[in-house]
Amino acid sequence: MRSLSRAGSKSSRRSRTPFSDGSSPSSQSSEISRSRSFLGSVSIHDKRPPREWRSDFTIRESYMDFLCPLSTKNIPPGSFTIPKVTLHPYLRYSSSTPSMFLDLRDNPSKVRFRDLGRTTNPWDLTRFACEPPLSVMTFYASSFPWYIEARASNPSGVTLHDMFMAIWVCMMAPITNEDYYNNEMDEESREKIADAWSLRCGDSKEERAMGVRRVDFLMEKVGLEGVTKGKDGMFELKVKRLL
Repeated sequence: MRSLSRAGSKSSRRSRTPFSDGSSPSSQSSEISRSRSFLGSVSIHDKRPPREWRSDFTIRESYMDFLCPLSTKNIPPGSFTIPKVTLHPYLRYSSSTPSMFLDLRDNPSKVRFRDLGRTTNPWDLTRFACEPPLSVMTFYASSFPWYIEARASNPSGVTLHDMFMAIWVCMMAPITNEDYYNNEMDEESREKIADAWSLRCGDSKEERAMGVRRVDFLMEKVGLEGVTKGKDGMFELKVKRLL
């Protein structure tokens, strides 16, 4: 686990909201203050979350590790027709003895599996994520607003590599103004996300220039310890607090 210092994080976030150059439609800088052009005459309290967000997501409830019953709205196509499957032993979550560990801020190559007892290599990730193999797998986490869709890179099914790369790509995606300012978000949640961004970036000017990424919405819960089968053929990522 990386060692992170909170020094200077509050001073770096109090007056500015961190966005990447491309994620803010109203500024060319890497760190912008609240966008007047975005807000305009529309109150933050009246602005709905983006369509890309899970319709069942509530950030205040996710603070308490509570997951609302999943609604059918915005669930990816095909999620209801998935047959019964068994997750690969490397992934199966156990609260007493976690089957795996990955800091979701890190590259998937750093994933560790308990049953291996050694460093993971590319060959280990060629195994199917579940049996029978699926061509598409959809993942979610209670404290994460987006679904993550992993598609098979071969005709047989989604491999561990496909799964972890899909998670990585989603986690590293930059957020938008609409993600940061909507009626689901409050000042406390925005500050927690800004804190997570500051701690993740550390002193790296290059990373700070990229702005807030989706992984920062997990706040302190960035430790992936396994996967469980969820509702409607989807799979839940079991994450724990690290910060």
